[in-house]
Amino acid sequence: MTRRARLIEALVAEIWGRTAVVHGAGAEYQHFWENDLEGPPLLLGRLGYMTRSLSGTGHSFAEGWQPGDAPPFSKSPPPATEDALLDALVFIDRWRGDADSKVFQLFYGRALQPVGPDVPMPPPRVAGAPANDAKALAFRRWVAGRIKTLIT
Repeated sequence: MTRRARLIEALVAEIWGRTAVVHGAGAEYQHFWENDLEGPPLLLGRLGYMTRSLSGTGHSFAEGWQPGDAPPFSKSPPPATEDALLDALVFIDRWRGDADSKVFQLFYGRALQPVGPDVPMPPPRVAGAPANDAKALAFRRWVAGRIKTLIT
C-alpha cells in the first residue's frame, strides 16, 4: 500500500469511527460546521468517499458502504494532495486532545501507541456503535495509533 493510500485509509477510518446511523442515507458524520471539523469530510468528498448529508449538518457515506470498500461517489476537483491528507490527519490528532482528558479516555481508553503499516485494519465498527462498545474502542484505537504513525 502506498503512503497516499495509507493516509486515505486512516482518514476514512477516523471519520467512519465518528459516524451516527441515519436511516436511508448511510452513516453520517455530524460536524455541525463547528471548529473546522468539516475540513476532513470535505476532503473525503473530493476523493469520492462522502457527500453532504441531507440534514445539512454533516457528511454521509453511501448506504451500505464500509471502510475498505471502493469510493462510491465520483471524485471532484481539486485533487487531494498528500500534504492536504496529512494536514487533515494532524488536525484530527490535535483536536483529539490530551491522553489525560476524560473525553480522550472515554473514546480511546489510555495513551496510544503507534500502529505500523504491517498491522491491518480491524473490522470496522458498526456505524453509530456506542463509545463503550469493545469493537468500536479497538477500531478507534487502531485508527488513532495509525494516524500517530503517519504524522510523526
